[in-house]
Amino acid sequence: MRKRLIKRRYAPLHTLFIPLVRLYLRVFCGCRFEVTKLKAGQGCLILANHVNSLEPVMLEASFNRPVCFLAQNGLFLGPLIRLLRHLTPFISIDKGNVDAVAVMQCLRYIKEGGVLATYPEGNLTYDGELGYMNPSIVKMVRVLKVPVIYYTIRGGYGLDPRFGRSPRRGRMYGRVAGVRSVAEIAAMTDEELFTDIRKMLTVDEFSAGLYRSKRSAEALERVLYRCPACGRTETIQSRGRYVSCVCGLCAEYRDDLTFGFVRGDCGLRYVRDWIYDELEWVKSYVPDQDSVIFSDGQVKLEKRRSDMSYGEPECGPMAMTGEHISVCGRTFQLSRLSNMVQIKKQILLLFTTEQEVYRITSPKVFCALKYIHMFHRLRQLRTGVYDNYFGM
Repeated sequence: MRKRLIKRRYAPLHTLFIPLVRLYLRVFCGCRFEVTKLKAGQGCLILANHVNSLEPVMLEASFNRPVCFLAQNGLFLGPLIRLLRHLTPFISIDKGNVDAVAVMQCLRYIKEGGVLATYPEGNLTYDGELGYMNPSIVKMVRVLKVPVIYYTIRGGYGLDPRFGRSPRRGRMYGRVAGVRSVAEIAAMTDEELFTDIRKMLTVDEFSAGLYRSKRSAEALERVLYRCPACGRTETIQSRGRYVSCVCGLCAEYRDDLTFGFVRGDCGLRYVRDWIYDELEWVKSYVPDQDSVIFSDGQVKLEKRRSDMSYGEPECGPMAMTGEHISVCGRTFQLSRLSNMVQIKKQILLLFTTEQEVYRITSPKVFCALKYIHMFHRLRQLRTGVYDNYFGM
């Protein structure tokens, strides 16, 4: 007989600890949310926008029942995380690959009457906007055949942006934005359902308030890799509240999440505008043969083992050309890479066509996004399929 995915310990532990978590979130983290009561034993699916690493805790605290999250399996490393996984329900998914095992576990969990939560974007937002969604989320909703709850987080990007070193002082708001019954879902076409999901999870991150920090601009190089004034790449530097380029461009990243240019005003108001400008450059980029496009001085490369742990790290430089990416003395042909994915603040995962996974980290501020953008551009040039998808 198969073991149940919903353990008996989940409900009492949720009842015992969640009131303390709610108090902590409200007093120390600036979170504001209401508790929604769900009927016991009834399965449902929660879809939410993905803005920072704190919001899963707030989502869990917003319901009276334990919530099972679909989460990237690389997050389940270390003794503390393993203990957390023992206390609360998670279903690990192999980000970057098709994971049939995780899909079957979702079906089982829902049939057992559980509450399942997932992020259709599959990725933390880089710029506060709702990111790319794989249309397969529609198929998942139809297969599970349970009510869907739309849960939105507003202010999370301002409070703890993906590029930031530390949280700011401000407010993050969570709420149930809507519910769709099984009958309502069945009455929609796939296109209508996909549009409904995007519409219900879209929020205005830039009207949630002010987010104060003396280091608001620090580590913006994690997402800003090209100067909009001089066009050079890998020349952006940040310090305190300011971001600058060697050409003289300088801008303050203000508490309202906008840029105030001190020198070289380029008309870019938000981080999203800067990233869009980078993407326009990427979309038109044609590489010179064997010329280095991007590089980093010192990174660590680790190969993932079958038990999801990682082997001994190799250290060295990293460089990307139009044909390959070299890391710590190893060369990966881009045609032999099936995907390139970022997790957390600045961890880059390489997925090979031989089902191997490599993790790249750096002790310094590291921009994984530039490699992801260019990887998708070079694949488009190689295959002739221009799908306008650049990994975000």
